[in-house]
Amino acid sequence: MIQKARIVSFFLAVLFLQAIGAETSAGAKKAIASAFSLSDRAKIIAALESSSAKQTAVADKKAILSALASYEERTGSPDSAARHYAEAALADPASRDDSLLLDAARSSLSSNDVSGADGHVRSVLLTCFDDKILVRARVYAAWIALSSDDSASALALIRSLSRNAAFASYAPELLFTLWWADGDSASRESLIAQYPNSPEAAVARGAMALSPMPFWYLMGRNATEVASFAREGAKNLPKTAVSRSSGTAASVKNASTVGNAQAVPESAPLASGDWQQVGFFKNSEYADELVAKLTKAGFKPVVRSEKRPSGTVYFAVLVSEDKNLTTASRLKDAGFESYLVTDGK
Repeated sequence: MIQKARIVSFFLAVLFLQAIGAETSAGAKKAIASAFSLSDRAKIIAALESSSAKQTAVADKKAILSALASYEERTGSPDSAARHYAEAALADPASRDDSLLLDAARSSLSSNDVSGADGHVRSVLLTCFDDKILVRARVYAAWIALSSDDSASALALIRSLSRNAAFASYAPELLFTLWWADGDSASRESLIAQYPNSPEAAVARGAMALSPMPFWYLMGRNATEVASFAREGAKNLPKTAVSRSSGTAASVKNASTVGNAQAVPESAPLASGDWQQVGFFKNSEYADELVAKLTKAGFKPVVRSEKRPSGTVYFAVLVSEDKNLTTASRLKDAGFESYLVTDGK
């Protein structure tokens, strides 16, 4: 496990050092490399925090804070990442880095801090004059609007952006949103046909599982590198991809049931074995709706609540895998997408 952590840290260090600007000093680069040579995540974060606090040069402080934020975001601490991205963006009082401020907005969304994300995006929209950054900010603003009471208007805006050539670089994410959030099958077909190598298309095809972290598709990426990564990774995938459950033990939503689902006592984890996860929500009412549909279709769903480090509670809707491993196909035949999760080590 330690060896694996060191390998991951090594590659992250390479990525960060390659992205650092020429104005960053050799000392700052050495501090970043030294931090990532540590095997323990907590020690890496502590080393980067300590190094950033000691910097007097703006470029060095900004580089180390950016590396720290990116590491936290990639390792599951979006709330801390948002804070450090914002600090990096404002490291130079005379020249705010709007790109980093949008990174802070992305991380805020990933930790369900919609208000914080909205504040960062509004700041960029009000004062930025860089067209490329403004395009990104407007896409983020549209996603933020999805969390409002008027989601219909937000979806209409996203549909408009998906057809605008100026937002072509975000087309896969926008089409995915229309399919995922609005059940737009035409957007799914366009996504798969026009952007077959994108991770969004892979999820739409069922070849990849959607991460439970919200707004995962806001992650900036290079399309060529992603396509290459997907091709190489696919060579090593088993026919059925298995994703291990990363949550805590199940907790009960009420005394005995969640909608029509079987509730799982907080003191007892789910039975060991394989499950098909059909839904993952931060809104329990959505889980209830899915439970009702699954029950009507003849399945026996259970709901597991998982509290993340950010404090947000998610509700996973699961159906037990049968001994012949046909649950996924039966769910698909009934119109439900799912992916396999396995309890235990």
